[in-house]
Amino acid sequence: MPLVAVADRSLQHLAKASGSAAVAALSAELLLMERAWLNRAQFRHRQTPAGYTRLLDTLDGTLAVAMMRETDWELVPAWLESDTGDWTDTEASWTLLGNILGTRRLDDLLERGRELGLALAPTASPHTPTDLLVHTHKTRRAEGPAHPMVIDLSALWAGPLCSHLLEMCGAEVIKVESLDRPDGAREGNATFYDLLNQNKRSLALDFASDEGRRVLEQLLLAADIVIESSRPRALAQLGIRMERIVALKPGLIWVSITGYGRAEPNGNWIAFGDDAGVAAGLSDVMKQATGDYQFAGDAIADPLTGTHAALAAWQAWRDRQGGLIELALSDVAAWCLRQEQRMLGVEGAKARFAQWWKDVYGTPPRDDFPARTITRPVPVLGEDTQAVLRQLDIQC
Repeated sequence: MPLVAVADRSLQHLAKASGSAAVAALSAELLLMERAWLNRAQFRHRQTPAGYTRLLDTLDGTLAVAMMRETDWELVPAWLESDTGDWTDTEASWTLLGNILGTRRLDDLLERGRELGLALAPTASPHTPTDLLVHTHKTRRAEGPAHPMVIDLSALWAGPLCSHLLEMCGAEVIKVESLDRPDGAREGNATFYDLLNQNKRSLALDFASDEGRRVLEQLLLAADIVIESSRPRALAQLGIRMERIVALKPGLIWVSITGYGRAEPNGNWIAFGDDAGVAAGLSDVMKQATGDYQFAGDAIADPLTGTHAALAAWQAWRDRQGGLIELALSDVAAWCLRQEQRMLGVEGAKARFAQWWKDVYGTPPRDDFPARTITRPVPVLGEDTQAVLRQLDIQC
């Protein structure tokens, strides 16, 4: 499938840097397609297998619209500035939405939708980001333990995959969630969630309380690597500022995974793996390859970013180089596409997209994939909270 070679190269580098036989044995294709195969996904015209994200035509372009959360449909009347329609996750709602978007200008829809917190992305020509990642606020670690301790505040796919790979390299991973809003992936495919979060300890806090925020800051200062996938202002609202934490602990590696980067206004834009891939130019290549805009893979920007984030974090740990490491889903997908085009040539890469679509479109879901094994049951939410706090001598 497309982009496998780029992901495989990243995994090979991580295996070599860490000496992990488990990472060396991983299949890049499996990591990119694991969720789709577990869900027995069937790829469909202009929509993701689950149907939550679709490519809809506007008056002057095509827009990826991701309605991943129940609250997204509640925002539609404000987005369209119209009370027309009973907006719920139904085919009738999608049809009506498509009809209305066809009468509106793309830029207007994009600006207002992003202000409201919808995940939207216009189809775009492939571009080359300046860097795969940005490493700033650099500090150095003088000494440290043999293996890093990771505090994982992230959710869904990219961040949890990053910490999963780091755990396979020997890191101790503590998954930290909000008691009120735990990782949304818990509501998805249970096997997929368990695969990504096996061998991690679970800690849950009340982020709305002063005590919960105090404990969270202590956890961050105890970490060697922090992984988070929030918009910068979300953590700021909890009183957590990356610059301050990194300055207080030289050598701390802070991995920030966003949709479009941390700078304003992009830092406030919501993104998921599928729409971020559209923004990166993947659907444009799919149109060249198939004759119409389609989604490439299953939320492919997520596993691509997770693997590259793990490599960047481990290399920084190995080199004792702390600081902020930024990765944006859209930029990682665009960078990986450009690498594939360099390896195969533009026409060769397009041919690979075309062949993959021919193989998967309209075909029965695959159920003969090499399934991975869950080595340890995933703890229930917050099961390890008290034990972790005692281990780190954090009073609660």
